[in-house]
Amino acid sequence: MKIDFFSALSRPEYECLEFHDESKLSNQQRNEVFECVRKCLFLLLEGIGHQQQIIPADERLRHDLDNWVQEHLTHLFPEKLQALKVLVDTSAQVGEYFYAHCSHETKLVMAITTLILFASDDDTLLSPEERNRLSSFSCNDGYSPPDASPWTAVLTHGLQLGAEYFGSKDPLVGSLSANAIRGFTEACTMEYRMEQGDLPVHLTIHGKPHPSSEWCAAEAFPGYLRSMSGISFHYIPPIFKYSRTEEVPSPYWLGVAPVVRNFIDYTNDLLSYPKEVLDGEIRNYLLLATRARRVAGRSSMFGSKLWTFRDTFCETLENVQNIIFALDRAFTNYMPADNNAPEDNNKTQDDPNAQLAAKCWFSFRQNFISFHLESKRYGLDRLAFERNNCTVEELCAPKHKPMNAACVGAATAGLFLISTLGYRYFCK
Repeated sequence: MKIDFFSALSRPEYECLEFHDESKLSNQQRNEVFECVRKCLFLLLEGIGHQQQIIPADERLRHDLDNWVQEHLTHLFPEKLQALKVLVDTSAQVGEYFYAHCSHETKLVMAITTLILFASDDDTLLSPEERNRLSSFSCNDGYSPPDASPWTAVLTHGLQLGAEYFGSKDPLVGSLSANAIRGFTEACTMEYRMEQGDLPVHLTIHGKPHPSSEWCAAEAFPGYLRSMSGISFHYIPPIFKYSRTEEVPSPYWLGVAPVVRNFIDYTNDLLSYPKEVLDGEIRNYLLLATRARRVAGRSSMFGSKLWTFRDTFCETLENVQNIIFALDRAFTNYMPADNNAPEDNNKTQDDPNAQLAAKCWFSFRQNFISFHLESKRYGLDRLAFERNNCTVEELCAPKHKPMNAACVGAATAGLFLISTLGYRYFCK
């Protein structure tokens, strides 16, 4: 059931999303935004036919992860053990949910590396000095000087662990993981500097409306940053790696990996936003993309004004829905339709790798979303309950459509511009 998100967000109650600077929202306004965002997430879950999964704790995984933490991390944070425990629990859930279809070793490698990545972007654990020092990690990796700090030594351990495990059968797959971790540390540095008020110059001045056919170079930056901060290419190989010796060969999934990356990044952006708006976080993809569109002078889809968060949110909902449908088609094309289908349509019927790739995708697709709804980190625990207490018709029926043909053209051209520039689309 495909949802028309523009019609849904055209309703008057979504006018509270027409902001571009979240720092100016009052607590009451934040709560209004929170409720509207949750309603739209309900629509997305209905549109893609999500079936919530509750996966029990894996005691063996948690035992082995705790042992690793005791050996490598506890001595680094003797006064922050409670904050560390929260990240350990979330990282264990990542292994349990994302890779429920995989072996113990795949789950453990991903839980360990996720913990390292979460901690690298968490100011409750790392001091400002340590977060700033992350900027040396990739640079140092290029010419191999000694590790700059105890934490960058931990990062090196995580990078090597992922590269060795995921490259055990195919070095290309191992390098995808390693390069994603390098890019993530660079994104952490950029985001930390922006948190300190050091925005890129081209994102600091708002433009005036101009023809939608006119390109703006600054529009590509949010996607570029998100493609690194999402570290998606570290999370894609294990989807298809059951164990150290068993995996789906990369030709069966590499061609759609960029779109799987989009699924991971954009879905996380949407599902993490409710907690971000309540926490007052102002450095996230949705807000940065809104700023970039305003710098470019893009007109809103919802009236004759500059682009707002409402536009970015609507566009991202549409993108995620379309991405999921496209990936479902891409993987099911390798699955036999039925026993009576023409032979040409069933040429991959007996290919176990093609069928396994599809099964891996559908497991990850369901459990990636389920993780966000079940984890305390995101505050979405009642969303599944709310799905039983309202209908799509109640939330989606349009009450007015303020968009005119010119705005439609501008929005379409904006989407084309993003794809042309290579505008790239987890967990925060």
